[in-house]
Formats: sequence, C-alpha cells, structure tokens
Amino acid sequence: TDSASIVIPIHPVLEKLISKTDYDKEDYLIHDLNPGRYYSKRSWNFQKRQGRLKKEVELPKGVNFHSLSTFATHMENAGVPRNHISQLMGHENDNMAFRVYSGGLAIEPLRESIGKLSYGEEIDSFLFKLKY
Repeated sequence: TDSASIVIPIHPVLEKLISKTDYDKEDYLIHDLNPGRYYSKRSWNFQKRQGRLKKEVELPKGVNFHSLSTFATHMENAGVPRNHISQLMGHENDNMAFRVYSGGLAIEPLRESIGKLSYGEEIDSFLFKLKY
C-alpha cells in the first residue's frame, strides 16, 4: 500500500505459477485491479475476479474470497509462532520490544512458516494438480 511495504515469502504451491507470470516486481502482483465499491479497496475487484477464475479453473466448492480470512487460523493450528503470522499478514507486533527494537524476521523463517500453510487435502491436492 502507499503507507507500508512488506516482504513476504510466496507459498511453494504458488511459486511455480507466479514465476510464469509477467509482472513488474516493483508493482502489485495483480497489477490491473482498480479500487472499487464503497471504500475504494482493490480487494473488491479481486473478489470479483476470483469468482470468475473459480469457475474457469473449477476450484472446489469450499474455496471463496473469504477463505483468505482463515489464514491466521490455519497457520496457528500448524504451530506457526504468532509473531510470524503477524508479520506474514502485514500487522505490527503488539510486543513493545519487537515493535521498537526489531526490524522484523528474516525471510527464511517466514518461508519455513508459510510452507506449513494447508487448506486441507482436497484443496491442496487440487492446487498441486494445476498445470503451469
């Protein structure tokens, strides 16, 4: 966003797909989304696009835009430390020592943590079967 920029690792399942995508690394990965709806958020148009893509690639029925909101729950249940989850989500750490004196985690521990993300066998196996 205009107010902040963070570096996060890409989940291994998406890494192959993204590597074949032509995008400017200094811009958004999904660069052609314009802000929309009431709050002028890019997520509104992302949700619309995801709905169309869901039908096109025949995603399992349980996957929808709001699946993203379960990220913290899945990560917590995978045993990922809360400070990793916070940084991966772009949130500040609520611990003063980390907020004031830490520059944040290095990319390697975050990469290890994001690799633990799973949305269950049906969705994970679907993603691994996608043709890149």
